[in-house]
Amino acid sequence: MKYERTVDPSVLPIDIALVNSALNIPTGTDTDLVTQYMESATDDLETDTDMALISQTWSFTLDRFPSSYNDFTIFIPKGKTISVVLKYLDVDDTLQTLEEDTDFYLSQTGTQARIIPIDSFPDTFPDKDETVQLTVVLGLGVDDTEMPSWVANALLLKIKGLYDDCFDGYQKAYDSAVIKRKLFFDYSINDV
Repeated sequence: MKYERTVDPSVLPIDIALVNSALNIPTGTDTDLVTQYMESATDDLETDTDMALISQTWSFTLDRFPSSYNDFTIFIPKGKTISVVLKYLDVDDTLQTLEEDTDFYLSQTGTQARIIPIDSFPDTFPDKDETVQLTVVLGLGVDDTEMPSWVANALLLKIKGLYDDCFDGYQKAYDSAVIKRKLFFDYSINDV
């Protein structure tokens, strides 16, 4: 499976006022620097957890639909799935769209999402690769108010370490927060 982000998040997953308060920075001081650290910390946390935090759009491509050897399931990486558009090139090389709850259903437990066909996936055009295209909106929420507390805590640790230029002092706490989330990523969606 190949994938890339096609629409970036429109906001950061933590409010700058919270960061300024945690760092004891007067409002309006070092705004550009703090914003850079917020962006860097967000990128690091998304990489370290392999999750999309704020809603963003990703494009996924597969050469074919999974066969019975793969249990007919398409697993979607990057965390909680908000919506999916599933298209494919049929045997006549015509682009078709499969409908959620008619042709497939989206199953999600915690942050693990997968697409399962209602009956079976159709055949695709045999002479091309990347015949299955998914457009997926992923994320734990649309802004900082929808983020679970562990996100803010991890980001604050990372940003404080960057701002104070002593990240080594915060690294262990940050790693602990991230590792705990990795171990328990199958938490209930209601816990998000």
